[in-house]
Amino acid sequence: MQKFKWSHLVVLLFFIISAGYLSVLSITQPFLGIDLEKQGDNWVITHIDMGSWADRENIPIGSSVSSIEGNAPEDHFSVSMFEELELANSFTIQTSTQPFVYENIEQKGPLHWTLFIIIPILFFLSILAIAYLVHKRVPKRYSANQLIIFFLTIATGYLSNSGAVRDDLYSIFLNTSLFLVAPVILMHFLYNYFQELNIYWFSKKIVYSLYFFVIAVSSLEGLFLYSHNYPDAFGSIPGWLLMVLYTFLFSVIYKGLYIYKESPVGSIFKYMSVGMTVAFFPYIWLYLVPALLFGVKIISIEVGAFFLVALPITFIYLITRERLIDINFVISRVRYYALLSIIPSLLLTLGITWLMEAIPSEVTYVQIYLLIHICFIMFLSIKEVLDFRLQRYLFSARYSYQESMHRMSKDMKDQSNAVDLMKVMRDEIRNVMNVKEIYIYSKHNKKNMYCVYDQIPDDILKHFDRELISYNYDIGSIIETEKGFGVIVGYSLEKLTMLWCKGKKIILT
Repeated sequence: MQKFKWSHLVVLLFFIISAGYLSVLSITQPFLGIDLEKQGDNWVITHIDMGSWADRENIPIGSSVSSIEGNAPEDHFSVSMFEELELANSFTIQTSTQPFVYENIEQKGPLHWTLFIIIPILFFLSILAIAYLVHKRVPKRYSANQLIIFFLTIATGYLSNSGAVRDDLYSIFLNTSLFLVAPVILMHFLYNYFQELNIYWFSKKIVYSLYFFVIAVSSLEGLFLYSHNYPDAFGSIPGWLLMVLYTFLFSVIYKGLYIYKESPVGSIFKYMSVGMTVAFFPYIWLYLVPALLFGVKIISIEVGAFFLVALPITFIYLITRERLIDINFVISRVRYYALLSIIPSLLLTLGITWLMEAIPSEVTYVQIYLLIHICFIMFLSIKEVLDFRLQRYLFSARYSYQESMHRMSKDMKDQSNAVDLMKVMRDEIRNVMNVKEIYIYSKHNKKNMYCVYDQIPDDILKHFDRELISYNYDIGSIIETEKGFGVIVGYSLEKLTMLWCKGKKIILT
């Protein structure tokens, strides 16, 4: 286990204290979700965020805010800086008929609690556990420390969304700076990780240059927030820089995949490219790009950020260098299900939208289609898993040898050692064939020594001794006796491994 350095402790405390502040803020301060626009001398409500306090209270759009906590609306910092009403305990609106005063505002929305508070906090706690696991069990490497920092950066940035939507200035600064620096830390990690494998395909100068731009933009962001003077022209710069950073990041990843896809580390690049695509594709192409180019968002930022849960799985694989899954198999199945789901998703989208009385915008069509398409892919994937898990127990195909081979090959993909592999074979044979007992053992070729996986009766062992004395061994050979039959599943100069089956007794009446 690595020892904590004081610098590590300082960094860890920064993330933990920031996460604690963000959590308390999210729990104690309601998300009002009111956008304003200055029209003449009035601040008029132009938009209400879905799932916010204002949405649940049916605050009327088009009404004007006459005061906030007893003062003029423009005296409240969130109105003057962002034209939004947040972090207020009371305010008054003026409708066409009469004024309404709202006080004792509390956060009760289950959707907001789930997306902005519960899931981000659980994600951060999970990242802390993963970081501890990496620190404790992974050999001391610079790339491992960078991976921990990357995890904590992403988790804290995700958690800062809840404070940023409330216009808390520290949360906004964290949200911008952490999400900007995260892809650069990731590129830095990739460089050092593959440097340990003596693999180079991009320059470290690119990483240092991107650090410079991130620090410059984050410093300006902090300066504007501190001075309570946030220029409108600066508002889109962090978003465009983030788009540039992701462009560099994916260029680096897919360039490495193209160069090394046929090499021994090709599976690492494939796994990494899939994990990164799952984690960032929804946020980039369904939130960031539409917002920057068209001013619309196909999904909300909290939904896009939810896909970040794919990152710990991806990079725990990289840092431990273990083959967790057959990545080629997963890619082929997801691609097949995605293609298979296109036409049904289109037809269902057309049917649903035809039944709806009114469609708010064209974006709604895209949202409905994406939701249906993803549900189809998930349904088909779960169905395949259930087919292999339940078919052996519920359907007549249990005794189909072709189905048995498919089941066994699928189950074997999940095993990581010879003992578990043998258990898969034993269970499948017991499931398909009419046998009473199955024993797996290894026998030394020169000494009378056995290695058994389960207890074997003495009479069976003596039977083995008599039958195997004069037998010419070969992998795949079948030995039949009056007590059953065995299959040689492994053979070397020192030992043979056999799977022995004892037939069921047939009772005649």
